[in-house]
Amino acid sequence: MVKTCPVCTGERVSHERNLNDIELLKCSTCGFVYANLDDNIIKEDNANYGECAEANYETNQRITELIWFENIVKKITKMVGTGKVLDVGCGNGLLLKYFIGHNWQAYGVDLSPWSKKFARMYGYKLYSCELEDSELPSNYFDAVTSTSTLEHIPQPYRHIKEIIRVLKPAGIAYFAGFPNYGSLAVRLGISTFNYNKPPGHVNYFTAKSINWLFSNTDLAKDIKQFHVISYGIPEFHRLAYIIKNFIALKKAKKLPAGSISSTSHPQTKHTLNSLVLKALVSAFVVLYYNIGRPFYLGDKLEVIVIKRS
Repeated sequence: MVKTCPVCTGERVSHERNLNDIELLKCSTCGFVYANLDDNIIKEDNANYGECAEANYETNQRITELIWFENIVKKITKMVGTGKVLDVGCGNGLLLKYFIGHNWQAYGVDLSPWSKKFARMYGYKLYSCELEDSELPSNYFDAVTSTSTLEHIPQPYRHIKEIIRVLKPAGIAYFAGFPNYGSLAVRLGISTFNYNKPPGHVNYFTAKSINWLFSNTDLAKDIKQFHVISYGIPEFHRLAYIIKNFIALKKAKKLPAGSISSTSHPQTKHTLNSLVLKALVSAFVVLYYNIGRPFYLGDKLEVIVIKRS
């Protein structure tokens, strides 16, 4: 069975490649690349991810991501002010935690059972279901965010249409963190796709196909403007893995038992080291964000949408 294009419903599709023994198809109408999988299989995989997600976040979430979340909140707050924000696929709620810290009223959507404890921990309203089943009111949120989520959605057009529906006129929809199938690594054929395989990841957008989605579908009538960029260093996860292992190795070389630290003010030194580390990581995040922008060759895509008033 061949799945029709989930962006434009086109039936003229061709074989793109196989990943993880699953076929990727390319639509000849809109250029979108997607996994040839039944929607129910995709939904089941998304739901089951929750069984290991908490441990995965605790092990792998890096300070770079936390600073990135903080930058997202600052950017959206500067554009909109404050109000009601919905994070789609909110996971462990850290992005919403930063929004709450900037005086937003926070709401999240996530169907994984493990996400409930974080809603209680940080104090936001959680809808434990898919966005399309949440029955949220129209024109309700001042901002809707979707980070590292769009690549998992079985029907991205319907999903984005629902996001635009619940967004207030002149509100901001922010999409980021989904892989760029037009990245330099993919174009050169050196991408490993280690973190970007079906059935977990099923959508393979390029700047061209995401532009098509917002320009040539029914979404266009509700959108005042949108802006697409790429960002990030292709295959950054490989570099991050090497750095992480290097830091872990350094930490493993502890002082011998009973040895005395050379500083008489360990807390002051620790605070200074933390500030220096945050400053260095913040600089790296800015570099990471900007280095992949030219020619849409970056590792990830970002879309900022303003709803028509």
